[in-house]
Amino acid sequence: MAHGKSRGIRLREACLEEAIAIVETDGAENLSLREISRRLDVSHQAPYKHFRSREDLLWSVVLHGFSILRDALAPAADESDPSERITAIYKALHRFAQLHGGLYRLMFLSALPPDSAQKSDRELVSSVFKDLCETVADLVGAPGTAEEDLMIQQEAAVLWSVMHGAISLSMSNNAAMAVRSKGLVHTATLCAIEALSHCIRARFDAFRIEQQP
Repeated sequence: MAHGKSRGIRLREACLEEAIAIVETDGAENLSLREISRRLDVSHQAPYKHFRSREDLLWSVVLHGFSILRDALAPAADESDPSERITAIYKALHRFAQLHGGLYRLMFLSALPPDSAQKSDRELVSSVFKDLCETVADLVGAPGTAEEDLMIQQEAAVLWSVMHGAISLSMSNNAAMAVRSKGLVHTATLCAIEALSHCIRARFDAFRIEQQP
């Protein structure tokens, strides 16, 4: 019995590994359970013992991607200066996207958490934005009111939009985005993030002065 369970675990891991390989090389649009079974030389029904559907398999790939990303982002947390930490988060995201383009596209451009997703899985997926919110809070000082908390989330959303937009541009296959242009986008984004950090701090200082009696 234990032997059968071990074999089942190995098949699940093999299915996931093949799914990740397909997403990375051919894109998520070319992933199917039938293709997984063909590559592993097992029956068409075998993958369904571990994944209820293609969407279930895709969600497992997404969670795997975020686990890798969490490890990639870990060094950024060591930056004591919040401004430097924001830059380090962007650099880690950019590096991850360059190494795992297919995964990045699936994680941030196409997949949504299924209704059945566990709370821990949803927290993992939202962890990048949470890190940004916490870093902005460190940048401006802990929020003293609900309004300041909302402002922190809004500023983090602006930073995320700049980061994700720049990374998406750098991953574009558009003929207009030459290699040199992609390098310029990355450099310009670093400058923009630095400027945004200063602006965020200044906006909060001004807001708090206005709120004084």
